[in-house]
Amino acid sequence: RPGYDWSRAGISLVFILVGVPVFHALEDSFDFVNSLYFCVITLSTVGLGDLVPSLNASSFTFWVFYFVFGLGMIGHGRGSRWSSF
Repeated sequence: RPGYDWSRAGISLVFILVGVPVFHALEDSFDFVNSLYFCVITLSTVGLGDLVPSLNASSFTFWVFYFVFGLGMIGHGRGSRWSSF
């Protein structure tokens, strides 16, 4: 049975950590902790709705790409992990 592929976990972590400073810079109402919280909640697809990005063009465009690519990367990492059982 193959071991856990830590590179996929690392890519997911890096993807979350890249999103934090970008959301912190784009969103006036997000501090660092709120940006981290938003990235984790968004990519885990929980989406509580307590933090919502603004609808200006730059923030919304980044959010859409971040969600689509991030969800794909995390889903691929989880899927390949579960397929090893």
